[in-house]
Amino acid sequence: MHVRVRELDRWPPRAHGVSQRAKRLPSPEEAILVKTIFCCDFSITFSCGFGGDLFVYDYETDGPATAHELKRIVEANIGKSLASIGEMELQAP
Repeated sequence: MHVRVRELDRWPPRAHGVSQRAKRLPSPEEAILVKTIFCCDFSITFSCGFGGDLFVYDYETDGPATAHELKRIVEANIGKSLASIGEMELQAP
């Protein structure tokens, strides 16, 4: 079975930990992937840039395989938009 990132429950995540100088949250099309911050059994934390600010995103998955697959996808798409990874397919474990 092939599942695209955009088909995951609650995708895309919303930004948090936003700097006070940010005027608004970026849309998924505007948020540019910067790096993976943390990945564990059920979650991944990554950052995106927009307008000179960094935004932090946390996403809770259904298990370790999904979390680590999202980490692989994020890291392979640094410099691209958060929206662009929505079309990527998760590889089966």
